[in-house]
Amino acid sequence: MCNVSSTDQALAPSMASQATDENNFIHTSFYEFPEVFGDIVFGSPKDECRGSGICSVVALADAPAASRHNDCRRARASLRPDADAGGIEVVFRAQDLCSHLLKNVFRHTMFAMPDACELPERVACALGLNGSTLVPGTYPIRRTTNGYAFSIRIA
Repeated sequence: MCNVSSTDQALAPSMASQATDENNFIHTSFYEFPEVFGDIVFGSPKDECRGSGICSVVALADAPAASRHNDCRRARASLRPDADAGGIEVVFRAQDLCSHLLKNVFRHTMFAMPDACELPERVACALGLNGSTLVPGTYPIRRTTNGYAFSIRIA
């Protein structure tokens, strides 16, 4: 059962302040859907976060400050429900991606996720999802105005 505290549901007035307010990881955007900011740790959960896929998702409020800036296996992202994909859309700003991720993940047209990954309950609840498991598969990477995005199915 979801137990999201009132401090998690604080609304942020603009995209600029939403991205910098690290104490409030959830808000409703100007598009009227829930959105969560977090760190995506790339790699396989079965291979100590090496290889391809998503190893873990850490809500921004829960991510250690030092790891946000010094670990090229992780990148800040916005997570949103994606009803069309039956899961979530993960959106990255290009400026938040290190050269290693740009070269090894985002230069391709498809994102390979060989192993399942569990979303934290806090994140799944905040997004209003019925499941919390990111389903293995190959997902198209889309270039956006400011970066990249892909959608992942949830079970």
